[in-house]
Amino acid sequence: MVFSRNSIDKGGDSIRVRMSKDERRIQICEVARKMFLEKGFENVTMKDIMNETGISVGGLYHHYANIYEILGDLIVHSQKYKNNILFEIRKNNPDMSLDDAMVETVVLLLFDESDYSKLYIMLMIAINSDGSLHKIKSKIDEKMRQEYLDFLKELGSDDYKCFISDEFINFMNIFKIGNYHLKYEGGTEEVKSIYREFIKIYLDKHRK
Repeated sequence: MVFSRNSIDKGGDSIRVRMSKDERRIQICEVARKMFLEKGFENVTMKDIMNETGISVGGLYHHYANIYEILGDLIVHSQKYKNNILFEIRKNNPDMSLDDAMVETVVLLLFDESDYSKLYIMLMIAINSDGSLHKIKSKIDEKMRQEYLDFLKELGSDDYKCFISDEFINFMNIFKIGNYHLKYEGGTEEVKSIYREFIKIYLDKHRK
């Protein structure tokens, strides 16, 4: 167990609050997320995060070896966010087929402007300027693929494995990065319908 810098007043005395390893990592990631979005990923250092969290140098490096590992954890956590989009679509559209719900989820993610999407784009841009980061991205991709496969088990279907193929992920990346640079906000229903048809064709072609 580790302690936070926060304290609780108890009968006039201050006691330090214990935090578990998972709680500490969540705290670090949350602080880093806010700093990445406010300052830009390339402008945040481990020292900045250490100062903001109040964790010692040794304490911070005990949990994360570098800034990229923190960003990686944040991006891997985005799989749960993506899963929840599908759950909400199915909840709000009980008569919609699973195929259509999955396609709609992908379309929404193409135009997604959540913090998770912004952080992922930051990593893609960083990789473009520093080729040494490809190994880190490979580890992140591997973790996200496993998270997605676990999700498919929960759904009880492996028909949608094609959505984690390299070709499909590259398509998503190209669109999202282009969207980011062009400052294109959202998509009209006409544009979304084009992507729905494309994704349906892709799914039918690659279905097992």
